[in-house]
Amino acid sequence: MAGPAGAGFSNIFSMDPTVHSGGFIMPDNTTSVTLVTGAATVTLPNGTVAGKRIWIVTTTPGTTFTIQRQASDVIFRSGFPTQPDPGETSFSSQFAVELWTDGLHHWYLTFAGI
Repeated sequence: MAGPAGAGFSNIFSMDPTVHSGGFIMPDNTTSVTLVTGAATVTLPNGTVAGKRIWIVTTTPGTTFTIQRQASDVIFRSGFPTQPDPGETSFSSQFAVELWTDGLHHWYLTFAGI
Protein backbone atom coordinates (compact mmCIF):
# COMPACT_ATOMS: atom_id res chain seq x y z
CA MET A 1 0.00 0.00 0.00
CA ALA A 2 1.41 3.40 -0.95
CA GLY A 3 1.72 5.96 1.81
CA PRO A 4 2.11 9.73 1.65
CA ALA A 5 5.65 9.43 0.30
CA GLY A 6 5.10 6.45 -1.99
CA ALA A 7 5.38 2.71 -1.69
CA GLY A 8 7.00 1.40 1.44
CA PHE A 9 6.53 4.54 3.52
CA SER A 10 5.53 3.91 7.11
CA ASN A 11 4.92 6.42 9.83
CA ILE A 12 4.21 4.01 12.66
CA PHE A 13 5.68 5.33 15.88
CA SER A 14 8.05 3.34 17.98
CA MET A 15 9.73 4.22 21.24
CA ASP A 16 13.46 4.70 21.44
CA PRO A 17 14.04 3.35 24.98
CA THR A 18 17.36 5.21 25.36
CA VAL A 19 17.17 8.46 27.31
CA HIS A 20 19.52 10.86 25.51
CA SER A 21 21.44 13.66 27.23
CA GLY A 22 23.96 16.15 25.91
CA GLY A 23 23.93 16.21 22.09
CA PHE A 24 21.98 13.69 20.02
CA ILE A 25 21.50 13.56 16.23
CA MET A 26 18.33 11.72 15.28
CA PRO A 27 18.93 9.22 12.45
CA ASP A 28 17.20 10.03 9.15
CA ASN A 29 14.99 6.93 9.40
CA THR A 30 13.57 8.01 12.78
CA THR A 31 9.78 7.86 13.17
CA SER A 32 9.81 7.42 16.90
CA VAL A 33 9.38 9.04 20.23
CA THR A 34 12.82 10.19 21.39
CA LEU A 35 13.41 10.73 25.11
CA VAL A 36 15.80 13.42 26.38
CA THR A 37 16.89 14.46 29.83
CA GLY A 38 18.42 17.63 31.17
CA ALA A 39 19.55 20.44 28.90
CA ALA A 40 20.03 18.20 25.85
CA THR A 41 20.45 19.39 22.26
CA VAL A 42 18.55 17.26 19.74
CA THR A 43 19.32 17.56 16.02
CA LEU A 44 16.36 16.65 13.81
CA PRO A 45 16.69 14.13 10.98
CA ASN A 46 16.93 15.56 7.46
CA GLY A 47 13.49 16.84 6.41
CA THR A 48 13.34 14.98 3.11
CA VAL A 49 10.50 12.46 3.64
CA ALA A 50 7.05 14.05 3.33
CA GLY A 51 4.66 13.23 6.16
CA LYS A 52 7.31 12.08 8.63
CA ARG A 53 6.34 12.86 12.25
CA ILE A 54 8.52 12.63 15.30
CA TRP A 55 8.04 13.28 19.00
CA ILE A 56 10.66 14.58 21.42
CA VAL A 57 9.76 14.09 25.07
CA THR A 58 11.72 15.32 28.05
CA THR A 59 11.97 13.15 31.14
CA THR A 60 12.84 16.26 33.19
CA PRO A 61 9.89 18.66 32.71
CA GLY A 62 10.81 22.26 33.38
CA THR A 63 14.37 21.79 32.09
CA THR A 64 14.87 23.49 28.73
CA PHE A 65 16.29 21.45 25.84
CA THR A 66 17.18 22.63 22.34
CA ILE A 67 15.90 21.31 19.01
CA GLN A 68 17.97 22.16 15.95
CA ARG A 69 17.91 21.47 12.22
CA GLN A 70 20.32 19.65 9.91
CA ALA A 71 21.81 21.10 6.72
CA SER A 72 19.47 23.64 5.08
CA ASP A 73 16.28 22.52 6.87
CA VAL A 74 14.13 25.22 8.47
CA ILE A 75 11.84 24.89 11.51
CA PHE A 76 8.48 26.69 11.52
CA ARG A 77 6.76 27.10 14.86
CA SER A 78 3.77 28.86 13.29
CA GLY A 79 2.71 25.69 11.47
CA PHE A 80 3.27 26.97 7.92
CA PRO A 81 6.10 28.61 5.90
CA THR A 82 4.79 32.17 5.55
CA GLN A 83 5.34 35.54 7.17
CA PRO A 84 5.75 36.62 9.85
CA ASP A 85 7.61 33.39 10.71
CA PRO A 86 10.71 33.23 8.46
CA GLY A 87 11.68 29.86 9.88
CA GLU A 88 14.35 29.07 12.43
CA THR A 89 17.49 27.01 12.71
CA SER A 90 16.71 26.00 16.31
CA PHE A 91 14.39 26.62 19.24
CA SER A 92 14.12 25.63 22.88
CA SER A 93 11.35 23.86 24.75
CA GLN A 94 10.74 22.44 28.18
CA PHE A 95 7.75 20.37 27.08
CA ALA A 96 7.09 17.45 24.75
CA VAL A 97 6.92 18.47 21.08
CA GLU A 98 5.72 16.88 17.86
CA LEU A 99 7.12 17.95 14.50
CA TRP A 100 6.39 16.86 10.92
CA THR A 101 8.11 17.48 7.62
CA ASP A 102 6.73 18.20 4.17
CA GLY A 103 9.78 16.59 2.55
CA LEU A 104 11.00 19.98 1.30
CA HIS A 105 13.48 20.58 4.15
CA HIS A 106 10.75 22.17 6.29
CA TRP A 107 9.91 21.00 9.81
CA TYR A 108 6.63 22.17 11.37
CA LEU A 109 5.84 22.28 15.08
CA THR A 110 2.40 20.69 15.49
CA PHE A 111 2.29 20.20 19.26
CA ALA A 112 4.03 21.59 22.30
CA GLY A 113 2.67 20.63 25.69
CA ILE A 114 3.33 18.92 28.97
